[in-house]
Amino acid sequence: MLNITHAKAMKNRVSIYWDFENVRVPDRAECLIDFAQSRGDLITKKVYSHWRRETSASEYALDGVGFDRIDVQEEFENSADLQLESDCLKELFSSLSPDIIILVSGDKDFAFLVRQLQRYQKQVIIFGRQGVTSYKLILLADEFHFAEELCQLVA
Repeated sequence: MLNITHAKAMKNRVSIYWDFENVRVPDRAECLIDFAQSRGDLITKKVYSHWRRETSASEYALDGVGFDRIDVQEEFENSADLQLESDCLKELFSSLSPDIIILVSGDKDFAFLVRQLQRYQKQVIIFGRQGVTSYKLILLADEFHFAEELCQLVA
């Protein structure tokens, strides 16, 4: 028989990495948190953008559910993508390496990251936007959903 303490210790660790420049759905942030928590213990909630360009309403919605907003340098193209990828790989090799990574983006440039995560037996769940998500990314994901349908998944 499995005791409760042991069962809790076996719960998956989940991390969210959100490319906000690619998928702007701040009104779905709370549903994203609920979805992640339904999969395990949420250990990381990071969202990347050039925050000076974003609305205060978006910032407020994300802050309200505890996202760590990462402000990226504007001097390089794809700087948000590069910072997200770097942070995700650092966590992959840390002592708190997640079992499940939720990537919120539809950008085909993340195909390499997805393959790296899967190479280390991480489950990759991707949320992209309808009509703009790379088909390659959809095919690579262990599980794929459209961000517009996120709240329906946790209802």
